[in-house]
Amino acid sequence: MHCLLKLECHAKHTLNNILRSNWHVTTHEIVKRRLPITLHLDKAPRWKTKDLHQFQASLHVIYLDLEHLQIKKDIIPGEVFSVFDFPEEQSFVVPVPPRAKAYAVFLKVTGCKDGVPGNGLQSTGMRCVAAGAVAVKHDKLVKRKAVPKKKQLVAKKHITAKKAKGNRKSSK
Repeated sequence: MHCLLKLECHAKHTLNNILRSNWHVTTHEIVKRRLPITLHLDKAPRWKTKDLHQFQASLHVIYLDLEHLQIKKDIIPGEVFSVFDFPEEQSFVVPVPPRAKAYAVFLKVTGCKDGVPGNGLQSTGMRCVAAGAVAVKHDKLVKRKAVPKKKQLVAKKHITAKKAKGNRKSSK
């Protein structure tokens, strides 16, 4: 998954072209199967078209389950904000599937018109901004209950009886 870092999803219409200022994504420690992610934007995105005055940042997270050779994808859409009034920091919480071993986070920024995200290539940029392994916590070892001595004696007698029977057959 780490080889996906900084992968732009379109060669010409890149996320860097849309977000022309300082921006960064921070992933935090996974707690209770939830991956908190923070997006920090210094300036609003810009497009070549002049009629897009809103934007939506969303996260597309891909999880890898090597044990079952499966990939799971979650999309966490953010709110639609005006390019003139938006929070510098947005927080996302992504659920982590139980068997996931690794993840890759793609940030998608889409220009919006009347609160609706556009589908055009010129209004969207997407890039892999984070990747990592899901730490597996080892379950505490469950101690086996001791077998009562009475059952141990019965099992021992049963084994001894089988051996004696086997010896009688071999001597004949």
